[in-house]
Formats: sequence, structure tokens, C-alpha cells
Amino acid sequence: MADIFDEVSEDMRHHQLMGLWKKYGPGMIAALVLLVVAIGAYQFWQYRVEVGSARDSEAFGKAVALIEAGKQDEALKSLTEIQKDGSKGYSFLAGMREADILFARGDRDGAVKTYERLAADGGADKSLRQYAKLQVIALQIDNPKAGDLKGQLEELAAPGAAWAPMAEEFLALLEIRSGEVKAARERLDRLAANADVGQSMRNRAKELADTLPAPAPAPAPTASKPQ
Repeated sequence: MADIFDEVSEDMRHHQLMGLWKKYGPGMIAALVLLVVAIGAYQFWQYRVEVGSARDSEAFGKAVALIEAGKQDEALKSLTEIQKDGSKGYSFLAGMREADILFARGDRDGAVKTYERLAADGGADKSLRQYAKLQVIALQIDNPKAGDLKGQLEELAAPGAAWAPMAEEFLALLEIRSGEVKAARERLDRLAANADVGQSMRNRAKELADTLPAPAPAPAPTASKPQ
């Protein structure tokens, strides 16, 4: 019987979100900012699941094989069955794969709904629900009608939260877009200097910070005229 945690890690290495390219307005150095949330760069923190059933493992493996063979419709049917009858761990994995297929097909709304359902699943581990919520935000971050994304990200970036560094990256992007360059630079500098954060994320934070305009120098003191 395979450990589902191993399959979760492998699936996250496979599962990547699109990069976000943005240009910034007047008064700022024109730059293209690439923020790639490489889900495979991280492992679930404090998340462990008991050994999954051989039946669920086999069913999920077959669904992945169908995806890799380009048989997406058949794969979606299999993934639906796993989400209906499988254990919580494999059901969550199946939901992630479903969202991946929908997004790849251009059905962003469908992917968002799938992630929202996963985020609302009270039977899933908290860190997994937070992960799903982050993906909802990732797919809506360029949508001005998406609501208070910053408030949601600040909650996910709370100290000790499983995906806090990733949420911090998104917060920095939102701050840049809203013109809060100083706050974004400070946030990115903290990420780049955080020894508890993975090296790839630290490098990414530094590279993003380097695209921002340098802070304006402090004005020179005015010499007082002799009396």
C-alpha cells in the first residue's frame, strides 16, 4: 500500500500555475514582473495522512495515466468517481487534478469553483484547505472584481500558517499593483532574508524586489544662513 503523502508531493511537483506578468504605471521604472508560484517547490508542512487504500491509489494512478495520455474527458470521469467514493486524501488530490484540467482547457471559472469546493471541505486537513484557497486567489488575482483578496491573503500569511511565504509573495504583487512600492519592497526583502524559506522563493523575492524603483534618496539638509 502506497503512502498518500508521497503521491501528494509528486502531484504538487507536477502541478504548476501560470506566471503573472504586469507592467507598472507612470512614475515607476517600466518592468515586467514574473511571479511563478511553483507548487512543486514546497511540501505540505505538518501534513501527514495514514496509508491510503490500494484501491484509491490504483484508481488515482489510472486517472493520472489518462491525463498524460491526453484522454481528459475519461480522466475527469475517473476523478469524479474518486472524489465521490475515495478517501479524503485521494479525493482532494482528484479535485486538484480536476481543477488543473479545467484551467488547461481555458475554463478558469470551473477551476475556481473546484478549488472553492476543496477550500470549503471541512473534512480535509486545514493546510490543504488553505492551499486550495490560495489557488482560488491565484486564479483571480488579475480580476478587479474578485473582492478583498488582500484581506484573504493577510489571513493566510499569518505567522505559523502553512503557506504563509506563498501568501506573502501574492501580497507583494498586490502592493506593487496598487502603487505601494515601499511596502512591497520591505515584504520582499523580509522574504529574501528569511532562512526558513526555501532558496528558490528567496531568490524569486530578491529578483522581484530588484525590478522595483530604488527608494528616493533623503533630501540633503539645508544649510542655515549665518546670522
